Amino acid sequence: MAKENAIRSRPCILENCFATKDKLKDLDERIASLLEDPDEMEQEAFEPEDKQDIMDKTSSQISSFL
Repeated sequence: MAKENAIRSRPCILENCFATKDKLKDLDERIASLLEDPDEMEQEAFEPEDKQDIMDKTSSQISSFL
């Protein structure tokens, strides 16, 4: 009996898997459309370090001036 129930439930399980796959694919496409060019994202990721370097140099110059 348990084996029969497992066999009967397989189509439902498969339908759920395919529905989930479709939802994930849709979300993936939405996210991809929102993302910028990867090179720009990489550049933005490094900008805080560049800004920190500029602030450190400026701070050093101000300290040496005082």
